[in-house]
Order: sequence, then structure tokens, then C-alpha cells
Amino acid sequence: MVRKRIGDMLREEAKPVAREELPVTAETNDKQENGEVNEQLQSMNISATTSKISTEVETAVDELKKLLETAQKTETSLQGQIADLKSQLQEQKKLTKELQTQASHDKQLKTQLEEAKETILKLAEVSSKPTATETSLQAQIAELKPQLQEQKKLIKELQTQASHDQQLKTQLEEAKETILKLAEVSSKATAKVSAAKKQSSLVPAKSIRTEKLPNYSDPSERPNTTITNKDIGWFD
Repeated sequence: MVRKRIGDMLREEAKPVAREELPVTAETNDKQENGEVNEQLQSMNISATTSKISTEVETAVDELKKLLETAQKTETSLQGQIADLKSQLQEQKKLTKELQTQASHDKQLKTQLEEAKETILKLAEVSSKPTATETSLQAQIAELKPQLQEQKKLIKELQTQASHDQQLKTQLEEAKETILKLAEVSSKATAKVSAAKKQSSLVPAKSIRTEKLPNYSDPSERPNTTITNKDIGWFD
């Protein structure tokens, strides 16, 4: 827009200045005076036109300077925004990578937790079977059942808190220890039952010894149980 205005002004300056026609009257003196007047009028018109063009050019230059400053400020602002966006993009990439690693780790922990749960359920099923020959084993199983319930409850809590890695690791170790204890108790119980059955099948009923108890119905036959001074080491 500013360039068009400057071009229009330059074209107007290049055009010849039209001479104004002076009215012819009966009182005009001669042609020389008319020529001088025309020259003065032409000089005045050229000066006015030049002044007008100069003012408009200065105005156009000021507008161009303002537009240039605005463009420079806009460019600086856009460069700053681009730098901020690049920084945010790098942070988003880093965060995405961390989340992917975290998701993979959580998946592994969930798999291990499910395997531990299945093992606990199998051991609980074996331990819950009563044994008629070993009362002590039944007592041990009765003591382990509350622990098993606690472990089931713990597993359920672990499933709802799978995002906390450290807690999952600690609770998983506890579950493993419980599994080992249950396996050890189950193994001992099985060994004791087998040994008891084997021993009961090997010992015949007639081999049991019955010793005759002494008869102290007669007072004279009872042993003397009085403690003397000699027995306790008392000396006068």
C-alpha cells in the first residue's frame, strides 16, 4: 500500500505542470508581463507539489519503519515461542520414555504376583486337608490359615497398588517367604504322616511290654522314704 502511494506521487511529479490561463481583459499591458506572471505561478505550483510529495514520502518512511519494528518484534516473539515448544517437546519425549519403562516394569511385577497367588492357593488347598493321625499338624494348619487369609488380602491390595514399585517388591518378597514356609510345613506334615503310618504298620501288638507294678498294699512292704540328717548332709 505504501509503495503504491509513493509510485503515484512520483508519477504526478513527472507530469508537466499545467499553466493556468489568465483572463484576457482590455487592461492587459503586453505579452512580457503575461510571461512573467506565468513563470511565477509555475514556480509556486512546483514548490507546493514538491513539498507535498516530500511530506508524504516522510510519512510513508515512518510507516515503513514502524512496520519493520513490528515485524522484528513479532519475529523475536515467534522465535521464543519456537524455543519453548522445542523444550516442551523434549520433556514430553523424556516423560513418554519413562512411562513406557514404568509400564513394562509394572507388567513384570503383575505377572510375578499372579504366579505367587496361584502357588499360595495350591499350597493352601494341600494344607487345608485334615489328617486324622497327626493332631499337631492340624494345629499347625489351623495357625497357617489366618496367615493365608492375610496373604490373600495382601494380594488383593497389591493388585490395587500395582503402580507403587517399591511396595510391590516388598510385599512380593513376603509372599515368597510365606510360600516357602507353607511348602516346608506341608513337606514336614507329609513326612510325619508317612513315618507314623510306617511305624504303626511295623510294630506288632504283642510286642508291647507290660511290666508288673509293685504291690504296696501291705505297709510292711513299702520302702522307707524318711529323709535323715545324713541324707541332707546335716551335722551337729
